[in-house]
Amino acid sequence: MQIGIFGRTISEGRKASVKALYQSLFSKGAVLHIYEPFYRKTRTLIPEGAIVSSFSSHKELVDRCNLLITIGGDGTLLEAITYVQNSDVPVLGINTGRLGFLTAFSKDEIDLAATMAVEGTFTIDKRSLLQLETEPHPFPDFPFALNEVTVHKKDNSSMITLMVKRNGMPLNAYWADGLIISTATGSTGYSLSCGGPIMLPESANFIVNPIAPHNLNVRPLVISDNDELCIS
Repeated sequence: MQIGIFGRTISEGRKASVKALYQSLFSKGAVLHIYEPFYRKTRTLIPEGAIVSSFSSHKELVDRCNLLITIGGDGTLLEAITYVQNSDVPVLGINTGRLGFLTAFSKDEIDLAATMAVEGTFTIDKRSLLQLETEPHPFPDFPFALNEVTVHKKDNSSMITLMVKRNGMPLNAYWADGLIISTATGSTGYSLSCGGPIMLPESANFIVNPIAPHNLNVRPLVISDNDELCIS
């Protein structure tokens, strides 16, 4: 089994978890491909005799790996998505951070996660993504979001007015600090802190959630994830 490993930071408290993951995968015969910056930070934790290479780009990852394991928190998993992109390589998250809404396993379940990864005894949970189209484009290489897309005012400027159309028809005019378009996955993130609802990950919906709206009767709106929104 060809398995990718993605991580960002390696504090003293997390070294034991990373070492346990490497050891467990190696003992089960996995070939490891580790994210280059993370490989440099953790190379001393790799078991002697393990077959290891590194990757630093989307193409290098998808050409080598059957599955990607992230070790860290939700932020680590979200960053890892930019390397998986549209390759259909599944992602399995191990939580050693503060939040664990997206990660399926705790650090006490590392051996179980490694077993399921190597044996393929896992189920794939599909998630909706947002696609952003705008000019000029800030993310031309991968214009997708797993959590949310947010339009926000600059610095200390006054509120902005956002005109929103849904499938070509006027939806609302928001006078607010900004607007969050959230997926079901992102419903436990920024949208939640702004009063948005929590949705099950498999929900086929998006949330339109204004940030500090001027009109108190304006509330978050749940729409289909097949809808197209135009924001100006």
